[in-house]
Amino acid sequence: MKGIARDCLVEFMDRKALWIFVAAILFGIFIVFVTRSIETHVTIESSGTMNLGDISEAFGNPILRAYNSFVSFIVFLAVLASVGLFPRMLERGRVDFYLSKPLSRASLLLNKLLGIFLVYGGAVVASGLVIYLAIGVVHGVFNLSLIYLLLMSLVSFFVWLSITCCFGVMSGSPVMAIMAAFILWAAQKVLAAREVIKAFLDSRIVDYALDFTYYVVPKTSAISDLFIALASGREVSDWMPLWSSLLTSAVLVFVAVWVLKRKDF
Repeated sequence: MKGIARDCLVEFMDRKALWIFVAAILFGIFIVFVTRSIETHVTIESSGTMNLGDISEAFGNPILRAYNSFVSFIVFLAVLASVGLFPRMLERGRVDFYLSKPLSRASLLLNKLLGIFLVYGGAVVASGLVIYLAIGVVHGVFNLSLIYLLLMSLVSFFVWLSITCCFGVMSGSPVMAIMAAFILWAAQKVLAAREVIKAFLDSRIVDYALDFTYYVVPKTSAISDLFIALASGREVSDWMPLWSSLLTSAVLVFVAVWVLKRKDF
């Protein structure tokens, strides 16, 4: 496990992925300073200059939503940066090296998955913590509820990593893996409006098909909303988006292991 995790870290550095996150952090810090300027200069006709509390009340906690957008963007970068690692592992020469070790194929894939999650997930958390500290220094807001969104970023990254892992192993192509992730992302957006589609089509078969597909497709957008609610101090009554997405991710990882075991190298 340590050897594969170290290989993932070496790949992370060799492929200059670190600089992608550094650039994103610098951009995030710039936005934080811009929002400080907005907080200072925004005025309203009735009461003069708005402070952070006024802005939060008027726009529904903009810092929380802006921070959520940032960590979601960092997750997106992590998915793009890591999407080619599974197909690359299965290239001739490289896979022969791995398979020559006293390690089962299932252990190889699971260790690779965990190594990528630790390295790239660690970069996501580190980026989020830097921006969290920047928000605290610039705005004087050290709200520990923002940590919920860091937890959300790890959950979302694991969900997308399971997708790129499964389709990367099945196809051997990073392009196919990222296309599968994009299709599932689009599907969750469409299925979020399934009640409207049901009312429009008025078909029991379509209703069942939409409900089944909604439960199966990972729902990272709904997970994001769930963790925003937690960070806002609101009660969450429906945890289905979280547990169903994690269950789907577990199934995708199982399928990836099953496919790898039967691949002929």
